[in-house]
Amino acid sequence: MNSPDKKQFVRQIFSDISPLYDRLNRMMSINQDQKWRRRVIKSLVKEQLIIDLCAGTGDMSIALLENPQFKGKIMLVDFNQDMLNLARKKMEQREFSQRVSYQLADVENLPFDNDTFDGAIQGFALRNLENLDRFFSETLRILKPGKAVAFLEIAHPEHKVFQKLFYLYFFNFLPRLTTLITGIGPAYRWLPLSLKRFPTQREVAEKMRQSGFKNAAYENLAGGMVASYRGVK
Repeated sequence: MNSPDKKQFVRQIFSDISPLYDRLNRMMSINQDQKWRRRVIKSLVKEQLIIDLCAGTGDMSIALLENPQFKGKIMLVDFNQDMLNLARKKMEQREFSQRVSYQLADVENLPFDNDTFDGAIQGFALRNLENLDRFFSETLRILKPGKAVAFLEIAHPEHKVFQKLFYLYFFNFLPRLTTLITGIGPAYRWLPLSLKRFPTQREVAEKMRQSGFKNAAYENLAGGMVASYRGVK
């Protein structure tokens, strides 16, 4: 699948599932995804201007905005308008509208100047990107020197027995369950396919280093079903 086709396919998937996206995230993570987000964003609570890449419905931004130590503002970026519309509604409901702004854009070609942001966050979207190296390079470009990123993504458990159990759940049981609930088969067949093609945690951290991030590292969460990634410009 070439780049334009893949991006259009992914954009359509997220338009199709946008009304159910948050509820399904809770179900798929056994209601743990919000806890993981709160943990990952802690390293950026002292910063002033954050960019939320592939912001979706805004859950990563909300985790940061709800932290009492964070006094800054956030730019939410996504290439799907339906998801950004849902994010806007959630921000209005929580009275965060004055602290957020929105940009419809491709995160592999960001419309921002160099050295603009004090930090970058991203949650559960790295697998959907066409060019991970390009994404890391673009993220590095728009960060101010010395500033950091905090990413969260589904991962490959490193313990072999646990890996087999997780793969059984994620590749076999989960797509059937979500298709049964939503009636949208292609969207949740994409989930296991996207992880099968996604690099291991070590490989992702190495890609970050090769793109120019210093101190690039990962931390396994939930036994490695999920991983957080950090790096500094």
